[in-house]
Amino acid sequence: NFMGSSDIIDYAKKNGWYDETRDGSFIFKKVFNRPSNREPVFDGNTLRMWRGVSWLSGQKWEITADFPFSFKPAKKVTPEMLMSLLRDHYEGTPYEATKGYQQGSPNKTKFRTICTSSTINSFIACLNNKKPEPISTLVWLAFGKPDTTVYLPIYYGVEALPEGAGYGPTTHDYELFYQQHFEPKELATVKDRLLSTKVQLFGNLVEANYGQMIQVVKKDLSPVEKKYLTGQTNFENKFRKLYARNKIAAQKLLNDYLAAAFTQVENIYHRLLKSSQPS
Repeated sequence: NFMGSSDIIDYAKKNGWYDETRDGSFIFKKVFNRPSNREPVFDGNTLRMWRGVSWLSGQKWEITADFPFSFKPAKKVTPEMLMSLLRDHYEGTPYEATKGYQQGSPNKTKFRTICTSSTINSFIACLNNKKPEPISTLVWLAFGKPDTTVYLPIYYGVEALPEGAGYGPTTHDYELFYQQHFEPKELATVKDRLLSTKVQLFGNLVEANYGQMIQVVKKDLSPVEKKYLTGQTNFENKFRKLYARNKIAAQKLLNDYLAAAFTQVENIYHRLLKSSQPS
């Protein structure tokens, strides 16, 4: 299932990208794709598309294939599958460019990988209207490049994000977002307290010595993510039962759950950054 804009064809016609007489049947990729004369492996997202379609469809595709607009995955898609995909650098393919992380960072190669050095954050949204409303939407959020950090579980129904998750009001304010993009003085004063800053600092350390430091990620950070993935069902069952009896107590349980996850990850980053400083 997917949703699309009702005027997607009219919009293309209005901009001169599609003419039914000239182009025939409407094909989304041909209409909205950016024309390019570059080799497919160096053409921005072609390799990314190839990797994602191959991974999820369970089929072998050529780089030059006419990829489908949509398809049925080979098996049920899980958050873990998408986390692995969003961390991918074409490992195990001819386009893995660092020989098992022995030749620099896989985020900075001649190929445009799925996870790159310019990735600011990453998320996976899980929607399920059969669950109680506060836990019906779960966002797994990585506060930096997903290959060097963890995805934290953030439920829609949490009353407030922990301190350090961000800065500013809890309501959408696009003008404020625009101003914060340029890091005003008031943001600079709190930046060191943000989890995203710690994630970025540690990510830079990993980038400088990827082959060795990615083992630190796997040893110290990955188990935390695994803990929350494997514990999700038990937590949600506990919440569901409590929510049916006492919504206020269930709300506190949800708030405390996120706060504990956040604190645990913050403490790990504090330790990792402290241990990386020259003695």
